[in-house]
Amino acid sequence: MVAALMIFASITGVVAYWRFVVSDRVLKEDTAAINLKGAAVPIEGCVDEVLGWAASCRAMRSLCTASTPRMAHACIKGKDRTPECQALGDRSQDTRYGYRECKARGATRKYTRKACAMAYRAIATHCAAVIRSGG
Repeated sequence: MVAALMIFASITGVVAYWRFVVSDRVLKEDTAAINLKGAAVPIEGCVDEVLGWAASCRAMRSLCTASTPRMAHACIKGKDRTPECQALGDRSQDTRYGYRECKARGATRKYTRKACAMAYRAIATHCAAVIRSGG
């Protein structure tokens, strides 16, 4: 009985490790791809890109959720966002920034709502840094 349990645990560990390695590779490829897409879209277009990515993420769900802010930042950094951040002004620093926007985008399911909120938080963080640097 103990031997069977050890074999099962070993197989489970190997499968989990393999899924992690594959997921890590997928996330690296996706980060590069979303960065390129970011060069062609306005800053709020990155929210759409992140939501599209989150809906079709091919990695482990937990890694997809944890990588959502990274994907948003990769998209945002696709080009200089100084003019867009200046146009947003203090609006992006409001704690409710993104709430109405996510609702308007139809982000109602838990995972989509979370991804949308993280994407808008990434915009707020990026714009705060841009404005602080005098951009």
